[in-house]
Amino acid sequence: MNKPLLPVLTILLLLLFSCPSFSQEYRPGYIVQASGDTIQGLIKFRENDRSYKSCIFKKVEDAELKEYSPSNVSAYGFDNDKAIEVKTISTNTGNNEDVFAELLVKGRLSLYMYSDRFFVAKDSGQLQELSNKKEEGYVEDKNVVNGSNEYIKVLKSSNKHIVILNTLMNDCLSMLDKIERVYLSQRSLVNLVSDYNNCVAPGESILFKEKKRWLIGKPGFAGAANAETIFLSSDYPEFAYYHNASFNKRYFPSAGLVLNLASPRLKERLSLQVEAFYSSYDFVGYSEHTSNSGNTYNRNDYSLELSSLKFNSAFRYTFPARLVQPYVNIGISNRFLLSSKSLRIEEIETNKTVETNEHTDTFLQNQHTGVFGGVGANFNFFRQALFSELRYDRGLNIASPPQLNNVGRTLDGKSSTISLIAGFYF
Repeated sequence: MNKPLLPVLTILLLLLFSCPSFSQEYRPGYIVQASGDTIQGLIKFRENDRSYKSCIFKKVEDAELKEYSPSNVSAYGFDNDKAIEVKTISTNTGNNEDVFAELLVKGRLSLYMYSDRFFVAKDSGQLQELSNKKEEGYVEDKNVVNGSNEYIKVLKSSNKHIVILNTLMNDCLSMLDKIERVYLSQRSLVNLVSDYNNCVAPGESILFKEKKRWLIGKPGFAGAANAETIFLSSDYPEFAYYHNASFNKRYFPSAGLVLNLASPRLKERLSLQVEAFYSSYDFVGYSEHTSNSGNTYNRNDYSLELSSLKFNSAFRYTFPARLVQPYVNIGISNRFLLSSKSLRIEEIETNKTVETNEHTDTFLQNQHTGVFGGVGANFNFFRQALFSELRYDRGLNIASPPQLNNVGRTLDGKSSTISLIAGFYF
């Protein structure tokens, strides 16, 4: 196994085995029994499709856990947060099934969500799904020049959601233009249904999760201590001096700005982390090889002086916790070289005669991408939001001699970087 890949595998294993243990979060809530009785207690908070299948409940912290299905209770929810009701819908198998559906807006027109599907019901009437599936249709072929009416088969949007909303909202004419512009997304539909309810019955509508914001951006500053190694290989004879060149591991600092973007209204635990880091660093390396005839020995000493700007973007999953919140990152890095100075001192020994040459050939790409993963934690210290993270980054296709760009890549280069990052949010 390639040793540089070990940190990546370690991170993935941590992700797989840590999720069940960190996701045990119970929040104050309630269940509504089939008889109509409401019982207060603690509900397991989940943001995946399992929340539509069952509800895990306990009366107090140390009480026994009970799992309820839609056949056992009629509703459950969290205090000042989500509300879930039992509804009958058509599943992907085509059969009607009782499921837990999240109630987003309650009023003259109520809006529900089940997985990635949306439903509406007016005055507690029948549930209707909002969809915009692609359907086959026929349109006139405008390329026909002989005047005959010929048609071609195309895929067209059904716009079924527009038809249903126009029918249900026809008692508020001001909604017609808004309906035409609506998207099948939670935010767009919540705003539309809320506007309609305020039009026909002001003050009667209930908007759930209202205290949660649609978008939160947390800017910050971070510094990192990095350990990086580069690897080169080439099957092209002209570049045998690059093949398996050994470069020393370099330790260098970097610093930059970070921004965490989250939508608690949609997903509390998932966010997007974007970063920009500046660093200045250098490498020294060595390679040697022998000609096919065995009469010529080639030795090369390398020195590189680099500065770069590295842009990272990653999906972050934050595990629930009170004091220290662990998280994992998986993302893509893009490094841009701002400056690059290279020197290769070549010694060619033939028949005990040594010839020395200096070369300034640059073999690193001005821009290259990579993939990375990391584990870290958010925590507060004297009311200051801090974070720290251990990250592994694998740079891909970092090398390509300029003189061979016209014939394709013949020099393979990778980098391996382990970083210890620490920072704070403003």
